[in-house]
Amino acid sequence: MLNTALVAALTVVGTVLSSSLVGYAFATLAARGKGVLFALLLSTVMLPSAVTLLPTFVLFSRLGWVGTYLPLVVPHFFANAFYVFLFRQFFRSLPRDLFDSAELDGCSPLAAYWHVALPLARPAVAVVAVFAAVGAYNEFLEPLVYLTRESTFTVSLGLAFFDGLYVSQPQYVIPVSLVALLPVGLAFFLAQRALQRGIVTTGGRW
Repeated sequence: MLNTALVAALTVVGTVLSSSLVGYAFATLAARGKGVLFALLLSTVMLPSAVTLLPTFVLFSRLGWVGTYLPLVVPHFFANAFYVFLFRQFFRSLPRDLFDSAELDGCSPLAAYWHVALPLARPAVAVVAVFAAVGAYNEFLEPLVYLTRESTFTVSLGLAFFDGLYVSQPQYVIPVSLVALLPVGLAFFLAQRALQRGIVTTGGRW
């Protein structure tokens, strides 16, 4: 549980910061070819993660990261296309006058992002944070590939290992599975209002 909490927390921080920053840039900054770049970014959503598993494993292996949490965390600090889309839609729904006023007051684009856009994006942040945390909590394939020591296992990997040990003894497996399920259910229960508001407000316009 502690291992998973660490991975999930770092995943949420990296995903929210990187995806919101890229989404803000696509929503507010003028640049030639921005639409083409955004379409190219969205096209990566259709690429199955299994396709990139082998080359990324080779890369992380050469970096000496196999057996650590770095392969599970670092990629999330380079934005996620789906979450970039959500943030872009939300930022496009904000009045343009807010950013014009911030610029007149001397804010740079980065300062406007940090002091104006991000505080107003709390519904979108809540949606992305919950989805990223639950995704990291439920992830099984990447921990299976990159984690080599039992002491570093996450919940999903530890549960599979436990199930393998007591495959014919459901009286042990079912209670452990229930305990593993509780944090996800609790997260959605506590964040359901923020999720509803965030999903509505990230519709925006194209």
